[in-house]
Amino acid sequence: MCLAKVYLKDGGEERLIMETVAYAEQKGGKLLLKNILRQEKEVDGEIVSIDFSASKIVLKPV
Repeated sequence: MCLAKVYLKDGGEERLIMETVAYAEQKGGKLLLKNILRQEKEVDGEIVSIDFSASKIVLKPV
């Protein structure tokens, strides 16, 4: 199973916004994230990078 940590990059800083993310979906200009505990978070952002080997997703605000 591949789980990711999601970070929001604002300026030069990356801030952790969610861990153990198993699902991400673009939904109406937002990203819907769900973790393994079925917690959900909607984020106003777009994907900057996905590093599967590090299990890391980086977003930037829109």
